[in-house]
Amino acid sequence: MTDPFIKANPGDPILSEHWNTLQVRLIEAIRTHTHLGGTDGTKLKGGGLDPETTLTVKELAASSSVTAKQVDVSGMLTVKGINVADRITGLDNEKFPVTGGRLSGPITVAGHIGIGTTDPQTTLHVVSPSNIVARIEAGGTGSWAELDLYSTFNAANQRRWNLAACGHGGFLIRLLSDVRGEQSIPLSISPTGGTVTLKNLAVQGNIIPSVGNSMSSGIQFPTDPGGGSGDQAFIRYFVTGGETTKLRIGIDNDVDDTLGLWQMGSERLTVYNGNVGIGTEVPQTALHIKQRVPGLGIRLEDIQAHRCFQIHYENNNATVVFYHENGLGHFMRNDGSWNRNSDASLKENVAELEGTLDKILQLKPSSFDWKGTGTRDIGLVAQDVEKLFPELVGTVQLDQAPEPKTIKGIDYSNLGVLAIAAIQELKARYDATLKELEARIQTLSKASHP
Repeated sequence: MTDPFIKANPGDPILSEHWNTLQVRLIEAIRTHTHLGGTDGTKLKGGGLDPETTLTVKELAASSSVTAKQVDVSGMLTVKGINVADRITGLDNEKFPVTGGRLSGPITVAGHIGIGTTDPQTTLHVVSPSNIVARIEAGGTGSWAELDLYSTFNAANQRRWNLAACGHGGFLIRLLSDVRGEQSIPLSISPTGGTVTLKNLAVQGNIIPSVGNSMSSGIQFPTDPGGGSGDQAFIRYFVTGGETTKLRIGIDNDVDDTLGLWQMGSERLTVYNGNVGIGTEVPQTALHIKQRVPGLGIRLEDIQAHRCFQIHYENNNATVVFYHENGLGHFMRNDGSWNRNSDASLKENVAELEGTLDKILQLKPSSFDWKGTGTRDIGLVAQDVEKLFPELVGTVQLDQAPEPKTIKGIDYSNLGVLAIAAIQELKARYDATLKELEARIQTLSKASHP
């Protein structure tokens, strides 16, 4: 035998000092890993074994547990068929790859986490080979799947927003307090009918609703806000035929439902019971205009500059005026009498009429039938009057008539002026004739009484 055994012959007694020496030497050999093993009497390969030192294993296959402060593996270390050394080396190269299996417990990562990518650019970078990037699922029947978003603006880890897939199939964006109290729901999407409920909506770009003339198109307001049934309001854009389209703003279904346009603190235009009101919210006729201040009524302006026609009440004295922008026109007093402007301040080049009587006698008053209606009427023919009194005849170009043409008209109101001038002229002739007759009578009287 060789060390650590004590040399002895068969049958020799075992002395206590020999036994103690044997145990001490055996323990030291095991500690320093210098003991001999096997049947060949050679030293086992490897270094020392000490829980407080390093265990270096090169070719040792152990079936029992080993406790050591540090384990250095220069070759291959296989645990349950997995090359542990390769896996640990791969962790340094691949950052933290996990294939199959699962992780449990908290994980703290100092850098970025990449899922589906080896080069994550943000705290969490997910690259999916399919259209579905991620899935959040809550356990249990009827549960909500939620994602809380925190803010550090006022304080660290302060809960602000919550995204929730509801148990009934809807989706919510909720504003939460830090203790998870629900403060508001700015967005709610119903699973039935695709209804989206927004508390407020601020749009920086376009709003493009669907085209069509139905409750599923355009902009539709909530129905029956005051109870009842059938009440609705909407804005729709739809095709009426070919390339012809219509923009419809509507409200249904009671006669006293109104449509109004608001501006500068007041309702300026109202549609009520089929009537249109300007300045009044309860129009009584097809077009009802309530004048706000004197002089502001109805204005019809020509395409040409400085040409318009106005109808309005003037100065709160119940006088309604019909004026062109040039200041000429008529006005009606509250007694119903019509007056035409005739103020001296509006006139120049004033001259008396002469030869009126002879011209009037050439006029041909007549009766006639209007072609358009067959109505019997009396009057003068404009072309005949124009030859004698061109001032009484006006001309208008009817470009939008069924048959565009130029027609003439007569200012019948001025015929009275001609009648006055003719009477005055007739009176002058009468006076002259009477004076001449009186002179003849006196001459004859003197001749008969010499």
